[in-house]
Amino acid sequence: MELQKKIKVLEQQLADKERIIKDPSKRGYFALVKTLNQQIEYLEDFSLKIEIGVDPKGDKTYDRAEAMWKGLKNMILDCRLLKQELNVTSSEEEKELRKLQTRITPETVAEATAK
Repeated sequence: MELQKKIKVLEQQLADKERIIKDPSKRGYFALVKTLNQQIEYLEDFSLKIEIGVDPKGDKTYDRAEAMWKGLKNMILDCRLLKQELNVTSSEEEKELRKLQTRITPETVAEATAK
């Protein structure tokens, strides 16, 4: 019984991977969403009060942030449209979110070893 369950799980994982290899559009969608979330996080921490007074020729941070917030609306709308067009389910989004949260980085390794 236990072995049969494991086989079914592995078969499902293999089917998912084969589907992704044949059609990378959903992977592209999730990459776009990941980038969008990174931009939102950056802009949430961005301070106009601090950056507006910085020398614009020496530091391009303000210009780069401005380009992000100007393109943000279109990127959000593009993500919504792609989600509908690709029929991305909430369970697929949850799976992808879990993957992002469990990625191994130097920081996560440091946190794990510190515990």
